[in-house]
Amino acid sequence: MDQNIVKSPIQIRVENTSLCNARCTICPREKLSRPMGTMSFEVFRSIVDQFDPSTLKDLHLQGFGEPLLDKNFVHKIRYAREKLPDTRLFFVTNASLLQGDLAGDIIQSGVDKIKVSFYGVGPAEYEDIHRGLNYERTRRNILDFIQLKKELQSRKPVFSVKYIGPIRNYARFLIQWFGRTKVEFSHLHNYSIGRSYNPQNRHEKVICPMISRLIMQILWNGDVVPCCYDFNGEFIIGNVLKDGVKAVWESQRYNRLRQINRENKITSIPLCRNCDKVRRR
Repeated sequence: MDQNIVKSPIQIRVENTSLCNARCTICPREKLSRPMGTMSFEVFRSIVDQFDPSTLKDLHLQGFGEPLLDKNFVHKIRYAREKLPDTRLFFVTNASLLQGDLAGDIIQSGVDKIKVSFYGVGPAEYEDIHRGLNYERTRRNILDFIQLKKELQSRKPVFSVKYIGPIRNYARFLIQWFGRTKVEFSHLHNYSIGRSYNPQNRHEKVICPMISRLIMQILWNGDVVPCCYDFNGEFIIGNVLKDGVKAVWESQRYNRLRQINRENKITSIPLCRNCDKVRRR
């Protein structure tokens, strides 16, 4: 084995489904050309069984889709919790389906943290961004979930709403949610070749923090890509269903990607050249 190969990832991101019930303007879903689908429970289980519970710190249970569309999602969380008792379990949702029995099941599933993508300070802005979703219905889902969590006297999951957009609107968003739940903020991002909100980083010596942080991104069909911003699966490193997690992680192709990153040449890869997430060394 090459001495530069890291033995195992510390964070795994598993796309349980690539399907979504919204057409958000900030996400480049209209550019998707890879096959769409949902990972079966059997496949998910076979992947989780390959993780090392002693080294895996985080398991993210979503990719470029709405995770709550997966009918086996709670079952998957519970299985991951059983097999990986010390690993932090996390997912992002638009919360449009976070209601009824599902809400209670999620709270008691063992998941550690949930982040809600809720971009908007009112119906007009929210529904212009989250096309296909209803502002008042989703807001009520969030508030009901917070209340149910209190009634169940559950510390987990840690819950937050996240605003992505102009900083000038963040103060209003913060005031709306202050005292109800944790609030987070982030700037818009390009999704590599998906959008062009931010200027591309043209510095010669840059490094990809996603690769440096030892993250493995697995798509619903088992394909492994460098990071979550490769939404269309443009750069396939390998497939864990064919070769297994360990073999893909230790593969020559993955090791070469790490080497390119260490040498500050990550922008030599066309997909990464257009990314606004790379940072100066």
